[in-house]
Amino acid sequence: MKKLLKLLITFSFLFVGCTKKNSTLDRGSQEYISYYKAIEENDVFNEDSNYYSINAELVDNGNEKYTYYIFIDDPKIAMYDIKVLAVEDGVSLSENQNMQASIGIFENSKYSMVPFQVNIESGYYKGLMLSGETNASSKVFKLLVNWYGIDRKTSYREFISFTLDLNGIQRSHDDIEG
Repeated sequence: MKKLLKLLITFSFLFVGCTKKNSTLDRGSQEYISYYKAIEENDVFNEDSNYYSINAELVDNGNEKYTYYIFIDDPKIAMYDIKVLAVEDGVSLSENQNMQASIGIFENSKYSMVPFQVNIESGYYKGLMLSGETNASSKVFKLLVNWYGIDRKTSYREFISFTLDLNGIQRSHDDIEG
């Protein structure tokens, strides 16, 4: 009887552990889907931010394969628990075959940026980088950047969109001469 009781207790711990681990994965997946849908449903995007700098680079790997790098850095305010999803425009969630570039959504680590403060061990970064691959030499990217303010209660959310090609980010005001 004692062996059966020990066996049942052991199995219950295994099931609780498995359930907890899967719920963590589910939470990340649910957040990813929620961010993706928010980007798809949003119709107003900024080209840049007043709170941080955003830059990007596209590298030709040959054979019509390209790697993109998106940099978020130079914070103007304290930004805590930053989460970012970058989606290639025109690729809906339902037809997407690849995971889009993200940071802070699936990781257990928290990412924060505070002006003039860097302490990687404590989660304070100078900047963040997302990367991924694409088959296009020019692509529109749509980002959702979410973070908490200095009080760690007020949530901020920005939608950013830009065209990236081998010359870098192309902003609409780049076409203006004068």
